[in-house]
Amino acid sequence: LFGRPVLSLLTALIFALHPIATEAVAPIAGRADLLATCFLLISSLCALAACRQQGKWILACGLLLAAATFMGALSKESFFAAPLVTAAVLGSDARRRREGDARHYRHYLATAATFAGIQIFVLLMVFVLRAGILGYVYHSDPPTNPSTAYLAFVNNPIQFAEPLGRILTALRVAVRGAGLLLLPLDLAADYSFNAIPVSTGLPGAAEIGAICFLLIYLGLTLYCARRSPVVMLALSWSAMTY
Repeated sequence: LFGRPVLSLLTALIFALHPIATEAVAPIAGRADLLATCFLLISSLCALAACRQQGKWILACGLLLAAATFMGALSKESFFAAPLVTAAVLGSDARRRREGDARHYRHYLATAATFAGIQIFVLLMVFVLRAGILGYVYHSDPPTNPSTAYLAFVNNPIQFAEPLGRILTALRVAVRGAGLLLLPLDLAADYSFNAIPVSTGLPGAAEIGAICFLLIYLGLTLYCARRSPVVMLALSWSAMTY
């Protein structure tokens, strides 16, 4: 993306060797994360290659992007952030913006918009398929079966929490993840129920700290948008996939 081999090597080493992703390889269920990541990278590379190329490459990359989007969305629901990630990748592709004339730049933008449309269309079809299989689009009420309700609550307690508590808890988890990324101590393959209690009532110190973290994170991302595309992509990619 940036044409910097050393940066690419360091990024690959962090991705391959950092122990924070232990959950993706410890249990067999973690293969969903690996599959979604693989297809997300493939779709991003297809969009990037199509915007930089012309002719038959656009058709080939479009077909491959559609297939990767479909398979990625079936792998894990987090893949539905793919259009945002694609936009971040193409927005960081400063090489095409600096080179070429206005006609090439318009062609780049048109191709990027087309590929974003392809991704959104495929994801809508997957969404319809998913709703047809599950029988619902979204619900926050616990299942009627007591044992099923207990397992659903233990696996993901915030799905039954109030909206504000759900958001604040997710922000606290993000802060925890950022801390483990910098200092990976006390990692686990699966963080069991109540490892991070669900936020309830008025925001406390932990919630206020998480909100401050969010504001600083967003401010730093916007600050780096023009000054450092590499840092902007890293920050935006992490936030969107989270």
